Formats: sequence, C-alpha cells, structure tokens
Amino acid sequence: MKSRLMCAFYGCLITLISATAQPVIRPGNGVLNSASYPSPGLLASGIAQGPIFVLFRTGLGPSPLVQAPSLPLLTTLSDTSISVTVGGTTLPAYLVYTLASQVAAILPSAIPTGAGTITVTYKNQTSASVPIQVVGSAFGTYTYGASDSGQGIATDLSYGVNTVIHPHVPSRRHGCPVGNRARRNPGE
Repeated sequence: MKSRLMCAFYGCLITLISATAQPVIRPGNGVLNSASYPSPGLLASGIAQGPIFVLFRTGLGPSPLVQAPSLPLLTTLSDTSISVTVGGTTLPAYLVYTLASQVAAILPSAIPTGAGTITVTYKNQTSASVPIQVVGSAFGTYTYGASDSGQGIATDLSYGVNTVIHPHVPSRRHGCPVGNRARRNPGE
C-alpha cells in the first residue's frame, strides 16, 4: 500500500513539473526559415523581416497542435507567445500554429536587421533567449510534398500546384510560394 501511494505521489509530482516546465528552444538550429530550413551559417540562413519562421524543441506549446483560427494573426495563441529583440527593439511575432515541439510565426517586418535574441513563452514560463540573425531578405522555397528536397512548388494564382501532370499554361499568371521574402507592410 505504501509503495502504491509513493508511486502515485511521484507520478503526480512528475506531471506537475512537466506541466509547468520552462520551454526550451533547440540551440544552434532551433530557429529556422519555414520554407527550406537552412542551418545557421549557410547561404540564406537568416530570418528575413516579414516571413514565416519555425522554432523547435520542447515545451513550446500545447499538445496537440493548435492553429490560428482566422486572420488577422494574433501575438498569443493557446498561451504561447514569441518575443524578438534586435538592436534594442522588442516586438512580438504573429503566431501561425503552436504545439509542444514546434511553433511557427511571422516575424514582424518592423523589426530591425542584425543580431538579436528570441524567446518563447508558454503558460507564463519563458525560455532562455536564443540568438537570431534578422536579415533584409533571404530566399527559401517550399517543396512538393513538404519533403524539404526535390521539386520546388510553383503555383498559379489560385494556388493550383504546377507539376509534370499539370504543367504551366502560358496564358495563366503564376506565383511561387517563397519563404523569407521581405514583406514591407507598414501597417502590420
């Protein structure tokens, strides 16, 4: 009986500790361009002003996934928020989705370029700050099937994907979903 009580006590203690654990952003390559995930130091590896970026590690948000329900995007989603500081300017990011191991957000285009830091807060617990390099622009492209390699995605203006089976038709206008393309919206 005593051992069952001890097991129940330790089980509750572990649950309580994990429920209030501080979020952890993966050091080194835990903040990446959402399109092509270039590691820091590689070509186009900075996070540009205005696009979607992704944070990775543990305790970053809820389980299961919670997506932004509608536009405009908010700076807090399911008790998760992100704060970016560059050159003395601190701004919140606009959250796209959040879950325990990954958070995606849009970096405000008003944040200055240069070296800075980023933190994530989940249920009033804030992660340690992690370095981030904000750049004016950095190319990244999404791939067919979200495989991070292979055929890039090119779409028509209705977001129909061009493939070998559904090729480009010259009379239609096309776009290319590109990540980390600087977006200049003064009214964000």
